[in-house]
Amino acid sequence: MGTPSLRENACKSSAIAAIVAAARLPAVRADCYGRAHMTPAEFKKKWAKVTAKETSAYQSHFDDLCRLLGIAPPLEADPEGETFCYQKRVMKDAELFDLAPGGDAGEPSERGFADVWKKGCFAWEYKGKKKNLDEAYKQLLRYRESLLNPPLLVVCDFDRYIVRTNFNGTVQEVYEFTNAQIDDPQILKLLRDAFTEPDYLRPTRTTAEVTEKLAGKIAAVARSLQGRESVELEDAVSRRELRVAQKKNLRIARFLNRVMFCFFAEDTGLLPKNLFSEIARIGLDDREHFVTSLEELFRVMSKGGPFGHHKIRHFNGHLFEEATVFELTDEEIGLLSEAAEADWQFIQPSIMGTLFERALEPEQRSQLGAHYTGEEDIKTLVEPVLMAPWRREWEALREEVRQIHRSAIRNVKPGQKKYWTSPGGLKRHCTTLQCNMLNKFVERLAAVRVLDPACGSGNFLYVSLQLLLGLEKEVTAFGTEIGVAVERRVSVQQLNALEINPYAFELAQVSVQIGFLQWRRDNGFDNDRSPVLQNLDGFQNKDALLRDMFRAVPKNLKEAQAEEHAATGQQTLVYFERAWPDADVIVGNPPFLGSSRQWDELGREYCEALQRIYKDRVSGAADLCCYWFEKARQQIEEGKCQRAGLLGTQAIRGGANREVLKRIKQTGDIFFAESDRDWILAGANVHVSMVGFDAGMEAARILDGKPVAAIHTNLTAHADVTAAKPLRANYEISFRGTQKSGDFDVPQASA
Repeated sequence: MGTPSLRENACKSSAIAAIVAAARLPAVRADCYGRAHMTPAEFKKKWAKVTAKETSAYQSHFDDLCRLLGIAPPLEADPEGETFCYQKRVMKDAELFDLAPGGDAGEPSERGFADVWKKGCFAWEYKGKKKNLDEAYKQLLRYRESLLNPPLLVVCDFDRYIVRTNFNGTVQEVYEFTNAQIDDPQILKLLRDAFTEPDYLRPTRTTAEVTEKLAGKIAAVARSLQGRESVELEDAVSRRELRVAQKKNLRIARFLNRVMFCFFAEDTGLLPKNLFSEIARIGLDDREHFVTSLEELFRVMSKGGPFGHHKIRHFNGHLFEEATVFELTDEEIGLLSEAAEADWQFIQPSIMGTLFERALEPEQRSQLGAHYTGEEDIKTLVEPVLMAPWRREWEALREEVRQIHRSAIRNVKPGQKKYWTSPGGLKRHCTTLQCNMLNKFVERLAAVRVLDPACGSGNFLYVSLQLLLGLEKEVTAFGTEIGVAVERRVSVQQLNALEINPYAFELAQVSVQIGFLQWRRDNGFDNDRSPVLQNLDGFQNKDALLRDMFRAVPKNLKEAQAEEHAATGQQTLVYFERAWPDADVIVGNPPFLGSSRQWDELGREYCEALQRIYKDRVSGAADLCCYWFEKARQQIEEGKCQRAGLLGTQAIRGGANREVLKRIKQTGDIFFAESDRDWILAGANVHVSMVGFDAGMEAARILDGKPVAAIHTNLTAHADVTAAKPLRANYEISFRGTQKSGDFDVPQASA
């Protein structure tokens, strides 16, 4: 082989130099689409060094994450930014505001932006390194409605990642990891699923399932306590015994509801984490310690203060006014200890009635008509009865304010900024009167009084509160968008209730209190207020139809003198009609009980009083729920209520039951009805009717979801057959035969 020429040596040297230089650079890989790829090691190395601010680095970080996962970043995947983009413009808590022609969106700090958004997948919020990611999560909670409620909410500070599921009706799952774990195959799969198949992250547990499971444990304790401690109300023969029995039942109910609230409070940060759980755990070995520790905790929660080395908030709200703790058995403490291990922040207050139902004996459930009412079913009635007038008024008010804003923008002088740089900046373009319009609307909304005269465990009141809070959120967010501060005013104190059963009465109060705190937390607002709970003075543990009292039995003079010297005396129970508190709206699900069963279930004395007091208004052959319809009608006629919506048995459309609807039409009108709706009652399919009525002021008529000209008393809109008369030609053609109305069992011996 000959000696290489100088030219050949030079070429070889260049090739070797190029190879050496390439070896010093990280290898550049690409996917099948030619996009540059990044390895986990490269990603971790790069972002371990970065200390830049959130605004200057987050897009670069997210692009690198996409390359790590082999996914096209937003600008490549969706150049138009329709479904995957940075800086997704949102109106915090509100709809997008209609801008004046030619207007722009303003600065991000003015209008609100989600850092990254992918439709149907996630909303992603960044914070600077080691910043508070809880604040980022609160921002997402306030954005999420405008972002179509994405299934995942993600927060990140360039090193830490927290992925929270946001699927409706499921128990939230939380995934946390750091860049150090980014090469873990499970973490990489989780991230890819977030981008491409978020349904893979859907939790398997539902909030309903969690609530049902916990219901069984608490109900078992309730039944056990009731059997050992409770004095049955039916055994009371004097006013004193009646009061003692009622107080005992209330103390049991209140004790169990304090326990349930503590479970919720420690899992949502209102109490120190695991505080109550630790007391219950120690109580398994030392029952005396359980009682004394729990009594002390309840006393401290009433006023606030130190408990051991913990600082306890001031809770109040009647729930902790007294600190009774019953001496529990080992089995009962064990059930509470097991319940404490669950995550109570995800209980569903709208179905907490199952706690009440399962705590009752079958006979009591039948008597009280207790059942599981679904939240969506409740909204079907509450939305048109309570919310429809307010939503119409809000739409008109919002349009009026928008017109004022557009007019103000058109009048801006040349060279003057059209958009403000501070929340109050718009006041340069709006009158003080218009700025007050939103506050006055919310003030009136917060003055609405809602009454459920058969509240059970509070389902209807809970849903009513959620809807009122939701509308207030729309208004306050709209105010923020246009530079007007609107004070939040809607509260649990707008709710009023009548409920005869002490367990349901106590549970209803806890349900709406927890529901209120949950709503604030789930919508990005803290519960850092004192006291934490509000007094529910509008809740009354009373019979909704009759008021009872004991009176001395009338005697002749000789008998009266003899009993006076003997210091004895007999009393008799006397009934009067119960007066309902004034309210703007009445909603509820009164108990269903046919006339043939009322005597056995309610007692002869009670039924006789019921028919005597209501004899000119409700037929003795009517279902028990009809008395609530008549009472609500009377409230409207007397100007003590504006609108009412009640659930009734399907039989309310005919016979003696229909007479109460006729009276409603005589003094007002029916504006909403669901004539025949499937319902689940104690696991069985039943049919009910929903009826909304007022004094005749509502112009619209909605029957079975469709607008109609009128709704007749048989809950139809076609020809009014309720006015039909019997044909004389049909007289004496047939008659009704015998009908079995009771048991007819012959003993074997007699047969």
